[in-house]
Amino acid sequence: MIVAIAWPAYRYHQPIYRWAAWQYWFRQCLAHQMPANIQLRDKNLEQKVALKTSHPDYCDGEPARGWITSTVYSPRAFVNLSMLDGRTYVGAGLAPAVAFLGERTRPDGERRLVIVRNDRTNGFDLLRHIHLTVLPVPSLFDTPHQTVNLNGGESHSGLFTPAAIESCTADPVDRTHVIVPFVVFKTNTMGSPWTIETDEVKASGIIDAYLTNDDTLRVQLRENSVTGDATAVHLVRSELRDYVNGVDAK
Repeated sequence: MIVAIAWPAYRYHQPIYRWAAWQYWFRQCLAHQMPANIQLRDKNLEQKVALKTSHPDYCDGEPARGWITSTVYSPRAFVNLSMLDGRTYVGAGLAPAVAFLGERTRPDGERRLVIVRNDRTNGFDLLRHIHLTVLPVPSLFDTPHQTVNLNGGESHSGLFTPAAIESCTADPVDRTHVIVPFVVFKTNTMGSPWTIETDEVKASGIIDAYLTNDDTLRVQLRENSVTGDATAVHLVRSELRDYVNGVDAK
């Protein structure tokens, strides 16, 4: 009798533990509320230490090309989920900045986990380097996905002005809506498009993103929201659709 009970417990304890952890961290991500005006990234040494010491959701993050290693906002729930669910896998090494993590609801009422990753981008193509993952809520009969989302490398040619997506906000009234603020920095002089020499902002504005029934974020530049040099601000795409349920949907 003891052997009959002990052997299955030994044989299957790891898959059961993985399933339970996956279910738990997925729901922690769903429940995550983005703090107001959270700082997504800082490379100043003193502020890096202070952020990691004072807030559990900051960790060492991937450099934004020419940057030294940054401290980024990458919630603990997301980091743990990325180690259990291949659809949110971010690769070995340093964490990405997470601009939005939480639950949104499609117009047809289906709940989704929405993750917007990366923050540094191009003012002339504001969503060029921003990545979206939209995942359905798992049932108790679902198992962790093993498919690994290898986000691939990135390249750029053409006009470039350094920009950043700031922490996004979930609209409390319209549950399909995510508010995406952005800033465009003064152009660098070093010749490398990824080297941001100054935090001086030359333009800012808001992108409104709406979750649709095909798990796309339909995006539009909010009318009259751009302040500063509007010639440096371009929203090339009308939707953000990268990884839906772990499948490359570009």
